Amino acid sequence: MQKKPRPADPDVLYSAILKLVSPLKPVPCQAVGSMIFVNPEEIAFITTVPGGLDIVDINNARWKRFDTLTALAEKFKIDPLFFKASRSEIINLRQVRALFVTPTSTREVSFKSLPADVRVSIADSSYAAFKKAMGISDKADAALNFEPKGRSKNAKK
Repeated sequence: MQKKPRPADPDVLYSAILKLVSPLKPVPCQAVGSMIFVNPEEIAFITTVPGGLDIVDINNARWKRFDTLTALAEKFKIDPLFFKASRSEIINLRQVRALFVTPTSTREVSFKSLPADVRVSIADSSYAAFKKAMGISDKADAALNFEPKGRSKNAKK
């Protein structure tokens, strides 16, 4: 009896391929009494903190690095799915789950394996490149715009 081919989950296949052929080396991070090596595909985002950087992995663990975001962005430049979202954050586009627009018109992303309240802002200056990298059409982007509650555009003054 022949086995039926199962439909492949593209995210699982993509992760497996990246583990085999990732252009990036594991990122060394400081831990108490040791050094931890975080694989790039396991990074959700990187953020600046006083004195260095926090590497946040897909399990929501935070690992310390003592260099600049600009230096790390330069190392990650060979992988187009690491995106500098603002002056203080780099996100792994592979791990992005959703894009939100807040009531103050700030664009934020959430991540696949992190709690829903863990979000990173996308700077206005980086948003056009983010849209292109994620394949967001202008029509989809227009539908995302937030209209504050209260008086509508057609209401009488």
